[in-house]
Order: sequence, then C-alpha cells, then structure tokens
Amino acid sequence: NFIKDDGIITNDSNNDKQPSSQPSSPLSTPLTTLTTLLQTSHTHQQTLLTLFRTSHSLHLHAIDRKHKAIESLRLAQAELEHASTAEEFALVELQRSKVSKDGACERHDVLRGEVSKLA
Repeated sequence: NFIKDDGIITNDSNNDKQPSSQPSSPLSTPLTTLTTLLQTSHTHQQTLLTLFRTSHSLHLHAIDRKHKAIESLRLAQAELEHASTAEEFALVELQRSKVSKDGACERHDVLRGEVSKLA
C-alpha cells in the first residue's frame, strides 16, 4: 500500500496513471450518491407532505358535506312527516265533508219531494 500526497491509501504506485474519467477521490462518488439520495428523499418527503395536506383537506371537506347532507336529510324527513300528517288530516276532513254532502243531498231530495207534493 502506498500513501499518495493527498493522504489517500492506494494498492499500487501506478494509481497516478488512472484515466481522467475516474474521480480523483474514491469518496467523491459515494458522497455524490448520498447527496443525490438525500435530495431525492427530501423531494419525496415534500411530495408526501403535500399529498397528506391535500388528502386531509379533502377529508375535512367530505366530513363537512356529510354533516350538511345529514342536516338536510333531517329537515326533509321532518317536512315529509309534516306533509304526511297534513295529508291524513285532509283525507279525514274530505271523508267528513263527503258524509255531510251526501246527507245534505238526501235532505234536499226529501225536501224537493215534499215541495212537489205540496205543489
């Protein structure tokens, strides 16, 4: 093993003749890779945070819409109950009126018959 001028330990002394495409420091590639991974991880974390915030906002909006729909349903059910009660009352009144009308028609027919006899 040989120690170069920059303090890096190498296996042979011919390391100075490496092609220029090789990095000068064996640590530069791993550091670059780690930096890239860290940046990618940070970007991914930011994307997930944005997704979480959007999902949370949508969830809150859906809860609000559900509560409004439930309240509308309650109001509609109350209106339906009121309308059904009014319909039942109107039907009873209609039947009562029909009985009264039929009775009045019968009395009118009786009176007409009596008037015809008198005339």
